[in-house]
Amino acid sequence: MLKTITSPTLLISKPKTLRNIERMAARAKRHKLAFRPHFKTHQSRSVGEWFRSAGVDEISVTSLRMAKECVGFGWSDVIIAMPVNPRELAAIGALSETASISVFLTDPGTAEAMKDELRSPLPYFIELNAGYGRTGVPTTDLDVIVAIIKAAGHHPCRGFYVHSGHTYDAASQEDIGQIHTELLSELSTFRTATATMFAGLSGEELIEPLEYAIGDTPACSTQENFAGITSIGPGNFVYYDLVQTGLGACTTADIAVCLAAPVVQVFPEQGKAVVHAGWVQLGKDQLADGTYGRLVRLNADGSWGAPTPNAAVVKLSQEHGTLSLPSAELEQLKPGDLVGILPVHACALVHGMRAVGEERVV
Repeated sequence: MLKTITSPTLLISKPKTLRNIERMAARAKRHKLAFRPHFKTHQSRSVGEWFRSAGVDEISVTSLRMAKECVGFGWSDVIIAMPVNPRELAAIGALSETASISVFLTDPGTAEAMKDELRSPLPYFIELNAGYGRTGVPTTDLDVIVAIIKAAGHHPCRGFYVHSGHTYDAASQEDIGQIHTELLSELSTFRTATATMFAGLSGEELIEPLEYAIGDTPACSTQENFAGITSIGPGNFVYYDLVQTGLGACTTADIAVCLAAPVVQVFPEQGKAVVHAGWVQLGKDQLADGTYGRLVRLNADGSWGAPTPNAAVVKLSQEHGTLSLPSAELEQLKPGDLVGILPVHACALVHGMRAVGEERVV
């Protein structure tokens, strides 16, 4: 299979991907959680079918564009996990006439615009900010929560969603556990504080019972306490990457994507080589040591083994990647050879390769 690769190519290990899907689906089932995986990582019709085979019937996406694509692939229940862009309301409304669409609200003004512009009920989640600080309403801003529900009018609230993205900054599984425990405690306090307030709302305004959803891969992969949570929607777990390995959410054997990169020049005396693979393909995410990926040897069938010790991508420009390699590895390299690169951030790799490369399932 490697003989037919001529340019940077994304390799997807089907056995590893299926194992990752099955393991997360089993975790959701064990904890009695609805499983609504986020498709932002793989963005693949064929991988989506693997999820369908695992019993998934509702998915999350990160944009209206992606929602349209997934509806075109036959998905009929789609959550757009991004605060509503008021400029897209008409298009969201049109899509909701062909599939069951849910959205995120974080702003009363947007909720009111949705009420005014869209006649058919459009279910929504209110995104909560419980420490990450990217988007969402702080759990203590109860007046804003009520204002959103009132402003949305005939559009019903399904519940609340939290993305604890700060687990990605954790230094250990213990840190992930602490962040997750703090989230559960904060949501418990929120439910208590809002119980009486929500009791006075109508059935048109709320869909009972209210849902409480989370979606960060580190917590969903490692934690065993999901008290008060009703669904999980992680995305990165489908392929995992070196960041997740560093967090203890997976091992390198679980990383299900690899970039096959052609060597274009070798500098034995400098201990380096250059491949056709830059930030366009790999993204700009770095590990703590400043590297942009780990090298693996590719097998003839496109599979790969464990990372090569002391072999990494140390510099990127647009489509050039500089590798640092032990001399024994460099002696075996020549222009035209292929090296495998495990990604720091799988989402960035996949997104980049959708635009500038091709992918192959191995």
